[in-house]
Amino acid sequence: MAAQSARTLLIFSALATVLAVAVFLFLPPIQQPPDYHLFADHQPWFGLPNAANILSNVPFLWIAWLGWRETCNPILAAPEVWQLRVFFAGLAITGFGSAYYHWAPDMVGLAWDRAGMSLCFMALMSWLISRCIQPRIGERLLPPLLIIGLFSVGYWLFSELEGRGDLRLYLLVQFLPVLLLPVLLHRNPRVAAIAAYLWSLLGCYLLAKFFEMLDKPVADLLGVVGGHPIKHLLAAMGAYLVVLAVRRELENRAV
Repeated sequence: MAAQSARTLLIFSALATVLAVAVFLFLPPIQQPPDYHLFADHQPWFGLPNAANILSNVPFLWIAWLGWRETCNPILAAPEVWQLRVFFAGLAITGFGSAYYHWAPDMVGLAWDRAGMSLCFMALMSWLISRCIQPRIGERLLPPLLIIGLFSVGYWLFSELEGRGDLRLYLLVQFLPVLLLPVLLHRNPRVAAIAAYLWSLLGCYLLAKFFEMLDKPVADLLGVVGGHPIKHLLAAMGAYLVVLAVRRELENRAV
C-alpha cells in the first residue's frame, strides 16, 4: 500500500513538473524590469548604504549556522545530510550575496544573490522528494537539480548581458518547489510530524513575495522601512521553519 501511494505521488509530481515546464516554455522571454534595482528603502545608517536591505540579511547567516549544526547529528543518513547542508550553505550564500548586491545593486550582484537561492530551492526540493516519496529518488535528483538551478542563474545573467534578458528558467526553478509542495504534503503520512512547519514555510514564501512586490507602497505606508527588508525577514523565518522541521524529525527518530 505504501509503495502504491509513493508511486501515485511520484506520478502526480511528475505531471505537475511537466505541466509547469510546458507553461514556461510557451511563455515569451521574461525580462528583468528595468527599475528592479530601485528599491524604496535606500537610507544609509552610520555610513552603511541601503542599510535596511543589507542588515535584514543577517538572519539568513544565523539560521544557516543553526541548520548546519543540526546536520551534524549522527541520526541523519548521509544523503539527507548532504541535501540539508546544501540548503543551509545556499542560505549562507544568499545572505552574503544579497548583502553584496544591496550594497551597490547591479546585475552581477543580483546573480550572486540568486545563485544562493537556487541552491536552496533545489536542495529543498530534493529533500522533500526524499521525505515524501522515496529517499533514493531525492538523493539521485540532487546533483541534476543543483546543476539546473545554477544554470538558470547563469543563463539569466548571460541573457541580460547580451541585452535579451530571459528570466523564465530561473522563475521555473523558484516556482516549481512552491507548486510541488502542496502535492507532496497533501495527506502524506510520511511527513505528518513536520507538515505544519512545511505548510507554514509555504505561507512565509508567499508573504515574502507579496512584500517584495509592494516594496514602495509598504515604505509609503510605514515611513520607516520598505517591503523588501520585510521580504528578507519573512524568507528567513521560512528557512527557520526548515530548521524546526529537521529538529522535530531528529526528536522523533531518537525516540
